[in-house]
Amino acid sequence: MSACGARVLGMVLVPTVLAAASAPAQTEGLKALHRAGQTFLTWNDPADTFGDKPVTWGQLRDAKPKTRYRVYRSDKPIAAEGIKQATLLAEVPALSGFNANSWSLERLINQTVFSNDDRGELMKYGPFKGWSQDSPEGGRLIIPRFAIEDGKPLPPGTGLYVHSATTKGNAFYAVTVLGDGAESAPAALPQSVAEAPATWEPVEQPAGGGFGFDFRGTRRFYVTWVAPPLAPKPMYFNWSVLIPPDCKEPAPVELFFHAPGYSYARPPVKFIERSIQICPHDFPFTGWYGLRDPAQEGVVRPYTIRRIEAFLKWAQGKFPIDPQRIIPVGGDGAALMALYRPELFAYVLITGFEAQQLDPKSADAFRQSWGVASPDVKDEAGLSNWDWADLDVLVCGKQMPSVLGKTDPPPPPEPEAAGNKLELPLFVCRSYSWGRNPDYAKGRGRFYYALQSTRHALHAHWAWGGNLTAPEKFSGLWQGLDLTNTTPIPAITYSSEDKEGEGGGQQNHSYTWSDVKEDADSFEAAIQGAPSTFDFTPRRLQKLQPKPGEKFRFETASQEVPHWARRKKPEPKSGTIAADANGLVTLKGLESAQGYKLVVKIAREK
Repeated sequence: MSACGARVLGMVLVPTVLAAASAPAQTEGLKALHRAGQTFLTWNDPADTFGDKPVTWGQLRDAKPKTRYRVYRSDKPIAAEGIKQATLLAEVPALSGFNANSWSLERLINQTVFSNDDRGELMKYGPFKGWSQDSPEGGRLIIPRFAIEDGKPLPPGTGLYVHSATTKGNAFYAVTVLGDGAESAPAALPQSVAEAPATWEPVEQPAGGGFGFDFRGTRRFYVTWVAPPLAPKPMYFNWSVLIPPDCKEPAPVELFFHAPGYSYARPPVKFIERSIQICPHDFPFTGWYGLRDPAQEGVVRPYTIRRIEAFLKWAQGKFPIDPQRIIPVGGDGAALMALYRPELFAYVLITGFEAQQLDPKSADAFRQSWGVASPDVKDEAGLSNWDWADLDVLVCGKQMPSVLGKTDPPPPPEPEAAGNKLELPLFVCRSYSWGRNPDYAKGRGRFYYALQSTRHALHAHWAWGGNLTAPEKFSGLWQGLDLTNTTPIPAITYSSEDKEGEGGGQQNHSYTWSDVKEDADSFEAAIQGAPSTFDFTPRRLQKLQPKPGEKFRFETASQEVPHWARRKKPEPKSGTIAADANGLVTLKGLESAQGYKLVVKIAREK
């Protein structure tokens, strides 16, 4: 479907006009609005007979009008005799003025709870179970009309198509009506539209009745109409943005990735009081990555990642956003975005992995978006078999095991694996890893093993479902730390304190750090944790840039901190170490103890 539910036919010349023996009447009211590189075409749509009353998804779903419209474009005036020389952009179904993709379970629940739509469902146990677009309850959701000017819904009876300009110049447009195998004479714009490519801008949609029990602030809804390179063809996508009260100073961003079956409309969590919450919608479904390129068979492109990055860039010019404090929140989508665009994010909050890609029940949805998992279908980097969204493959260059023995280390990554070179943000995770084996009461799994084997920072807890170490609500600090997308991070790996099993699963959950210092020749940090041994690697360094094989001096010392049960003071360590082939400096077998912080210093040998 195109931006307005249209079937895009591409840049082709129309060979003939359909026979007009019983041609339908011309449409009327064709208008054009050019905004931010896009031309919004509207016309009268007689199939929209709903008037100014609220229209439900069930009414739209059941209407099924046969009428369709053809949209033509030319650099010359379009008349009936000249339609053959015009370019057919798309066939657009009737009722294209409605934002059908805005259907959302959250909106339906909100409408049911805060209106008179409750028909006894709220008295049931699990009252919303089974609600979907296809269920009888789903048909009750009110579907808004699009706005093509901020906050102004289209008038009833309006059709819509959006064209993204690729060249600068004047364009003429016409729309014809298709019905009963015949095509009407064109309804043409009397004047040309001055077009020029530009950065596409979201359009704010009508706010409606708002959300009950929402987080503090004002939630705004947007639609972006996009085309290549942000989508394989003209398409539209819904978003929501929550602005906290009195938001004047630059604020952190929580970029929320919804779970399967949910949407952009109202996330269940928001961690920081003064953060701006931005919520994309993965519908039509893209697996938070992208879709097949219709112009190049067997190629899948990261349209979704590009689109989210573009929205963030636009939002930074629209709202008081602190670009150094953007936090992806959610499941697979948050992790995938952080692996592809790590430089954007301060850290990552994983509320729980879905691992849909590994579930055979979801295979059909991925095949529709990406094609068959095979060596013949690849992404731009040459990855195949859906590896472009395998979290461990992206980090390690190969699939990691889902279960290992208690003392078995994960296998080493491929020498040229991206995870060896990338500087990833800290992953703070609740619940078991992406790619764990559900047949075992263990949760470390493929992604956690991948981060550990490439010496990246992970803080995870999965015992009895897991606890998320969230940032403090009002200060926004994570464990007292003000993390940005350039803050150096101590990566702790292979800790003796790590635990597996249903009742005790965690990795690095007991460690905190402070007093991080860095300059061109040295790095220093203080680590506190339970009595344990661990490996230590400074990551995301900004000033100290170790080269492979370069030598460094290190020393450790334990300093007392207030504690009710002090243990034996660890012995200090010192020596010389060389950076590995990837330029990483890793100190192995460091020791922490209760009642002490371990101060670690690393300096370039001169």
